[in-house]
Order: sequence, then C-alpha cells, then structure tokens
Amino acid sequence: MHIRPATIGDSADLAILDDMAGHGLPSWLGARAVARGEAGHAFDWLRTGYAHGDGPANWTNGHVAEIGGEVAGMAVGYPLADGLDPPAPAEPVLEPVFGLFGRAAGGWLIDALAVYWPFRKRGIARALLRDQVRRAGGRATHLVVSDDNLGAIALYESEGFEPVAREAFIAYLTTHTTRDWLLMRRASDQEGFHG
Repeated sequence: MHIRPATIGDSADLAILDDMAGHGLPSWLGARAVARGEAGHAFDWLRTGYAHGDGPANWTNGHVAEIGGEVAGMAVGYPLADGLDPPAPAEPVLEPVFGLFGRAAGGWLIDALAVYWPFRKRGIARALLRDQVRRAGGRATHLVVSDDNLGAIALYESEGFEPVAREAFIAYLTTHTTRDWLLMRRASDQEGFHG
C-alpha cells in the first residue's frame, strides 16, 4: 500500500469515495443540484466539485491509498480556522454537520475517509487515519461520523478519538437507522496525546 497526495485526476475516485463516506449524502446533494438545473448528473456535480471547487473539500486536500497502482481509498482533511462560524448550509440536512464542524474550529478536520469494498480489512482505513493525524501537525483532530457506523467508531476510538458532541440526524433517505451525528476528537500533542 502506498499513500500519496491526490491529483486532479483522482477527482472521480474522490467523489465516489466521499459519497461512500457520507452514506449517500453527497450524491443526494448532487441530485438536488441536478433538480435545480445546476448539473446534469449527481456524480458529475461531485466530481466537478473535487476537481474545480473552491471549498476545502477538493483534490488539493485529499490523500489516496493505492494498491497495485489502483486507488483503494482516500481521506480528505484540512485545518479549520479559530473562531470558525460556518456559513448557513444550502440544505437543512447539513445544519447539524456544519454545527459540529464549528465546534472543531482551530483543529484539523477529517472531512471524509473511505475505502472501496474489495480493499477493506487490509488496514487501509487505519493507515489513512494515521496519515491524517500526522498531517494535523500536533493539532487536535476531528471527524464526524453517524452513530450507527459502529465499525468506524471502533476504529476511531482505537486510535485515540473520543465522542465530544452530537447533533440530531436529519434524514434525507428513508433507509437510514442513524439517530445522531457524532463529533469525535483526538487530543492535540499539547493537550497530552502522544499516541
């Protein structure tokens, strides 16, 4: 396995993996953009956002894990400014997530982390998580996860993350069993975490 910075050519993989990490929320948002006439297809909207978007969730903040020259997984992370007051989201389903992002101000945010199904159970998610913690440069590291994603929560806890806040989940698909979004945090080196 090799972890490297993403390139603009990885934008399609980043979009697909982001949708996996977000349990379909990114493609749901893309479908809403299509309905508004802002895109022709949900995944094209996502890919374009990763390739040419001006927000922090773009290819320049991504790292990909490769096996045999094939993208196996990805993580997207970036610093959040102190005193961050996230803008009001365009869709109400994002309000709880943005609220949790605001509580991570001054730290590093892992916005998305996912591994393609055929590559799971090989330690790739753990390696990408550790890579993000290294990229945080000693800052507190945060991520948001759904409360029913027990496998991911167990992984994060095994790497020193603890739940520190929660917001009620607003359903966007009828198949969800999620009740809350959880903000998980790994202490900064200055706070005494030296994992």
